[in-house]
Amino acid sequence: MKKFLVILGLALPAVLSTGLYGYAADQSICNREVEIVLHRDGSLRSCQLKYEYDMNQIRCKGDYPISFYTDGSLQSCVLAAEATVTGYRCMEGGEIALFMNGNLRSCVKPDY
Repeated sequence: MKKFLVILGLALPAVLSTGLYGYAADQSICNREVEIVLHRDGSLRSCQLKYEYDMNQIRCKGDYPISFYTDGSLQSCVLAAEATVTGYRCMEGGEIALFMNGNLRSCVKPDY
């Protein structure tokens, strides 16, 4: 039992540090007819989306650019639906940019 707790104690911080952002987007989300840019490690950096793409309660609009940080977290996209991030509402159809930790960097606020 003690070994299990030690292993869990070592593994849990690694799992928690990846949070909701611990996976990299696959190139299959991209329109193959437009340039796909990769990070040095081969993970997806940016492309034009084929279809709408959902990530962490943010819906990105298809046929528009999307970009990711090296850890796979969303960096920016055009919103397909209104989103609320760190307490701020962001307008559908506007660009949203996030910090690597998922906090809002910038977005277009709704008029109302």
